[in-house]
Amino acid sequence: MLLHTDTTKPPVDLQLIGGTTANEGRLEVRLPNTTNWQGICRSSFYPFYASIICQELGWFSACETLTTSERGIGTSSPGSGILTMDARCLGSEYSIWDCDNVVFIDASQNCKAGDDVWLVCLAGEYKVITGQLL
Repeated sequence: MLLHTDTTKPPVDLQLIGGTTANEGRLEVRLPNTTNWQGICRSSFYPFYASIICQELGWFSACETLTTSERGIGTSSPGSGILTMDARCLGSEYSIWDCDNVVFIDASQNCKAGDDVWLVCLAGEYKVITGQLL
């Protein structure tokens, strides 16, 4: 079931949860007009999505993309759901919403337990104006 497309490009909340530091964790998204946080399935998650999302969260870039099972972490909280994400990105965007055709689809039937995306972002602040690592 299609849950959201980018026809109006509304704001989407992103967070990393469950990591030992602020720059790592299970990637979760909260879609517009919802209250539930949902994980993202690794099967359709490309490495350049990780860099874009880490920058959007205020980190320099992504250095590692794993699944929660590869990280030795349990799956999502009961009832939180899991989505696949698809977007047409070049890899140079500063927000996932700068990509074209952003789509989130319910993946509860085809994403197995432990396949949630786990991101490790590079610490450091990326200054968009000058492109410098601080």
